[in-house]
Amino acid sequence: MALGLSEALRYPFRGDRSPDLFVIGGLLGLVTVITGQLSVALSASNPLFALPFAVVTAVTAVVLLGYLLRVFETTAAESETLPSFRPLGSILQRGCRLAVLSIGYAILLSAVFAVVLTVFTRLPFAAESVGFTGSMVFFLLSTTTLVAVLAIGYAYSVAVGRTAEGATIIEAIDIRSQRPILVDGGYAVAWTAALVVVVPGWGFLAAAFSRRTIFGVIAVFLAFYAHLVSIRVLARGYRSAMGRDTPAPDRDGELTR
Repeated sequence: MALGLSEALRYPFRGDRSPDLFVIGGLLGLVTVITGQLSVALSASNPLFALPFAVVTAVTAVVLLGYLLRVFETTAAESETLPSFRPLGSILQRGCRLAVLSIGYAILLSAVFAVVLTVFTRLPFAAESVGFTGSMVFFLLSTTTLVAVLAIGYAYSVAVGRTAEGATIIEAIDIRSQRPILVDGGYAVAWTAALVVVVPGWGFLAAAFSRRTIFGVIAVFLAFYAHLVSIRVLARGYRSAMGRDTPAPDRDGELTR
């Protein structure tokens, strides 16, 4: 499967409306970061004042999640341009579904780290105290953790695709329904490419939350761009792995059902 990475890099700016849509997404990200920073800063002194900012942060984050899910959906339906943010209710509905799915997988990841941390703290020796054997134990635990995290992330990406297709949360996480995509070599390559793109996006997002400078503002837009590109690559890989045609989008990027 051709990854089309160069095509994905141009995707956020293809079409007459795409630059405007990209700016809207970036501004929503900026609002999310600013209100998130304010809610954290105020929570220590006056949690009541922090609540409105926390609500705005949650709502704008859900809108962005819903939009990314729509990007996945329209890409899988062979749309070549960014979809619209309208209707907003549909975006919010998608965002809530993706938020619930993401929280579920985040809890699973937390459980994996908790188990590994418990094993590390319960070991009767330290790696440096027993030489080669202890080092091998720590290496095996670390490698197992990395493999588990990657496997969960891989399954999560397929669940996102199933959710974009309209599956319920339970259907989306069903391994039996995921299996045709999970075992597809082309999708594995696309997922790897998407991961390479989105990881720097997470770094930019972290920088945006930690820095209240012009670089933080730029980092928000770079993070949004990285997510759009990675979703584009991932959705194209998903469409190829499914091996079937999907409904064509209308002019606004909405699927014709």
